[in-house]
Amino acid sequence: MLQVANVSFAYDKRLVLSDVSFDLAPGGLLGILGPNGSGKTTLLRLLGGLLRPSAGQVVLDGRDLGSITKAGLAKRMAMVPQETYVAFDYSVLEVAMMGRYPHLRTFEVEGPEDIEVARAALAETGTANLEQRSFMTLSGGEKQRVVIASALAQFGRRAADTGRRPVEVLLLDEPTASLDLGYQLDIASTIRRLNNDRSTAIVISTHDLNFAASVCDQVVLLRQGCVLAAGPIHEILRPDTVKDLYNVDAVVEQHATAGHLTIVPLARRATDTP
Repeated sequence: MLQVANVSFAYDKRLVLSDVSFDLAPGGLLGILGPNGSGKTTLLRLLGGLLRPSAGQVVLDGRDLGSITKAGLAKRMAMVPQETYVAFDYSVLEVAMMGRYPHLRTFEVEGPEDIEVARAALAETGTANLEQRSFMTLSGGEKQRVVIASALAQFGRRAADTGRRPVEVLLLDEPTASLDLGYQLDIASTIRRLNNDRSTAIVISTHDLNFAASVCDQVVLLRQGCVLAAGPIHEILRPDTVKDLYNVDAVVEQHATAGHLTIVPLARRATDTP
């Protein structure tokens, strides 16, 4: 569905990503992992068509993103930033309905169907009971789930409700940053449910290895703009790759109760720098 082929990107003359390649299968759940400054957010913006590669291609269902109209791409791909700020005191329902913009003509206002889609998206993210609340009064975890609902409203009705093949890709930038453990679990549960129930393909940019291990089936390890490794998480996430990625010794093992890999950092390795 989504192919990244030999993509490089530079801000002015500063190379940020170099020769990045990987695929996201239909309905896949992929984590982009790496330390701060590794190029994760830039790569996510390239996947969403918000930036154009300096070299290489990002291809969605056989078409270069640059050949797809902005409105057409927005109906199939949505990006949820690390933090969302609103200029006015919007209600939760109003924030969810903001996702309907690619479905509206110029100067057209939302109608009953748009409201219905937005409410269904709130229900899918467990935030329907917050519909009339001010977005500004929500906790960080509640805000994140409402913004994900806005992304679902951007896609439209679920494929199961329309009989069409699912084609949606959700891009999440550090979705659990600054959230406590309870809200991290809520976000993880929401991500898994959307992936299972809607067959939404999801890409998560994060430096939290344990969060990625709890939800992702594929990973891309990114360091200084280059791919160290990519593939199934159980094959790629190992003590040696964690050491190469973060310069940290760690234990990586399957947790019997949690049912997924867990990563325990032990010590930062000494470097050659003075």
